[in-house]
Amino acid sequence: MELNEIIISENAFNSTDPYQVILSNISVINVLREEGIEDSELFDDALISYLVDYYFTQTTAGGFSQFVWNTKWSEEINELIAVGLESMHAEAHLAYFEKQQRRMKALSSVKAKKFFDQAFSEKNPIKSTIDDASFSSLDENLIELHSEWLKNHPQLKVLSIDAMFSELEKLVGHPIAR
Repeated sequence: MELNEIIISENAFNSTDPYQVILSNISVINVLREEGIEDSELFDDALISYLVDYYFTQTTAGGFSQFVWNTKWSEEINELIAVGLESMHAEAHLAYFEKQQRRMKALSSVKAKKFFDQAFSEKNPIKSTIDDASFSSLDENLIELHSEWLKNHPQLKVLSIDAMFSELEKLVGHPIAR
């Protein structure tokens, strides 16, 4: 099995809502994961898109600390997100992400362990050390940049829903429940 394309639906591609393209890729990644495909087998740029959206939605919903806590501050994930933000020309988001990486590196190992050992909540005392309110003032529409990057990707494959499932079934080697 070789996945070397980003697969999205025609409906998403033709939608006036830029998030639909991102959501379509997320849906494909989720189906492949549910069917036992490991992240290492996914097309890198499809996974990068997935992870950039994860970073954005987690940070929007609960601050950068929520993203850190939910990913357990994975260097591999961070590297892919940084590559994605750079590829998407999301300069403000990349600068913010890099600044936050520096903040995390400056956090002592004792404080980091304490942060991860506790439940994620407002009572976690390290949370305020990690969060940075400047995220909400970023003047860059990451959803639009991300959507345009996907729509213009050289390995983008736009298919009808039925054709998408046929393609995914070929990749996993068995029928997929719809």
